[in-house]
Amino acid sequence: MLNIILGAMALGVIFSLYPGAQIIQTLRLGLQQGFISALCVQIGWLLGLVIWAVINPAGTDWVFEQPDVKLLSLSWILCLTWLGVGSLRDAWRPPVTHNQVGRNARSGLIVGVVLSLSHPMHIVEWDTVVSLIPKGAGYTTSLSDKLIFFGVGVLSAVICCFAIAGLVHLLQKKISSRWERISYGICGVTLISLAGVTLMDVVSVMR
Repeated sequence: MLNIILGAMALGVIFSLYPGAQIIQTLRLGLQQGFISALCVQIGWLLGLVIWAVINPAGTDWVFEQPDVKLLSLSWILCLTWLGVGSLRDAWRPPVTHNQVGRNARSGLIVGVVLSLSHPMHIVEWDTVVSLIPKGAGYTTSLSDKLIFFGVGVLSAVICCFAIAGLVHLLQKKISSRWERISYGICGVTLISLAGVTLMDVVSVMR
């Protein structure tokens, strides 16, 4: 049981700190709008993972039998491109931010959820996650083991979400307006590059 708990905690940290689009968008919105927006992007990303985890055991073969996963990849590409262009626009002309906590929170949460749900690999990651549950020889993973692993992993990820948002908030307090614009530019280029890499992968699969 201890191995299951420790493994779940480690996996929660890995999912939260995974250097991807969610970290980039957390940085961008956190620098613009503060702690709440950064936290909501992280929570939204985690919520999307939870949704896929709930859907996956019911069977996701249908995803590949329909116009397969390329449609989901296309939505991921469009999402990354849209966010990347927006970040470059902010670098060129920094937005005027207002202290609208509720609106900022909704914006961050929606962005996080959309990023997570549109990620093409999240439809199959839950099976991989379950296979990582520590177990001894001849041991079969039970439903209770899966629920404990899932619950501890989510709790660990939520704690990391608060830590990441806190770090971004501290950075927001220290960074100058010039470096903030540079950060927006880097975020925009990185997001568009991720979209380009995904597009090349989709094109290579279609050949």
